[in-house]
Amino acid sequence: MTTTNKPMTGEQLDELMTIAVNMQRDSEKIGERSVAMFAYAVQVAVLEIRDVRSQLAESQSRLEKMAAENAALKKYICDECYVENIKTGAAKCAGLGMPETPATDAFLAEVRASAIEHAASERWGSGYVFHELNNFAAQLRQGAK
Repeated sequence: MTTTNKPMTGEQLDELMTIAVNMQRDSEKIGERSVAMFAYAVQVAVLEIRDVRSQLAESQSRLEKMAAENAALKKYICDECYVENIKTGAAKCAGLGMPETPATDAFLAEVRASAIEHAASERWGSGYVFHELNNFAAQLRQGAK
């Protein structure tokens, strides 16, 4: 027997919920309390999975927005922000002393790599181009470390 760790799709969860509702209804009609309780537990589990997935999607969206803002601020500091010396009037780039941002760099690399892998699997399910794009995604991840 082989097992996979692929998460259930939304359609599969919908189908499981329908089966569990029908199972609970039918078992209550014939007096099978333990089966009805199991079917109810499955329904609760499906609802909890949906809720957790919704919360994860919301968190992912917020993280992506914050990472984009952080990247824009980092670009601004490096490319456009200058500090003027009051005594000499000389301006220098404020980004020269900018602190390291390894968590942001790793997050952005992961977002980019995931997008490349997703596009590769959607367009080129296998073959040379798929392999090369996945290699490039791995390099992006490695470069952020």
